Amino acid sequence: MISIYDVKKSEMLTHPNGEVFYLCELRGLSTDVKPKSIKNGSIENGSSFIEIDTGDIYLYDLANEEWNNLNSGDTPSEETPSEETLQGEEK
Repeated sequence: MISIYDVKKSEMLTHPNGEVFYLCELRGLSTDVKPKSIKNGSIENGSSFIEIDTGDIYLYDLANEEWNNLNSGDTPSEETPSEETLQGEEK
């Protein structure tokens, strides 16, 4: 059973072609299936899913149709600034 507790259309965006869409913020349990669409709409790129029982946050990748865990501890890519870069202490 899916028990999505909250779906909030948090930010309206306008595509250059004039299409309007909303980023969604969803909340549910870690055991819930993270949806790829919702009633009367779709899950847009950059939408978030927060697991209320673990605190894990997922962002939706529309191109690959998958949810990516921000808390996974994966090694940052070359495009991701390091902590030193963010603090202005780049070596």
